Amino acid sequence: MLSAEGALTKRQLIQEQLNECFNTFFSRGIQLGAIACNTLHAFLGEQMPFKIVHIVEQVAQVLRQKKISRSLVLCSTTSVKSQLHATYFNCFYPTNEFQRVVDHVIDSVLAGKETLQDVYQLITAIHTFYSSLDLTDEIFGIVLGCTEFSVLNDRWPLVAYGLKGHFVVIDSTQSLAEGICEM
Repeated sequence: MLSAEGALTKRQLIQEQLNECFNTFFSRGIQLGAIACNTLHAFLGEQMPFKIVHIVEQVAQVLRQKKISRSLVLCSTTSVKSQLHATYFNCFYPTNEFQRVVDHVIDSVLAGKETLQDVYQLITAIHTFYSSLDLTDEIFGIVLGCTEFSVLNDRWPLVAYGLKGHFVVIDSTQSLAEGICEM
């Protein structure tokens, strides 16, 4: 486990590496870019050498267009800790136990070993979490805030396996692609 000082150093290293990449792209004439990783957006600086289509801003725009006022964000533990999505829209993050399910699914997809069992486990956890919120029957967004969930959802669409009715699945990668096309 890194100390607070070590975590700062790691964060600085990531930011320096991103800046180096961005400066290289800019020096080669790149004027527009995008990063498909939600977590890396927490490391972006204030000023960029070229326009970046921000994945979380794109998700926030889709949520506004669909008039979804509350969402659950399925993302890595690192993204949860950064609270990145909460700075752009009204959202919930999984409880610790639920986050272990989320992290397991992410790891399974990364290993290329995701199963239908993972999908059902995830959907059960979503329903349990939603029930604990005691919300009315409002439309509730499920934000796929990690590219691994985009992969999973392409293979086994979550709406086909139990996320129907008042749930609307928002794929952050799809939102990013649409934002790029608009520009």
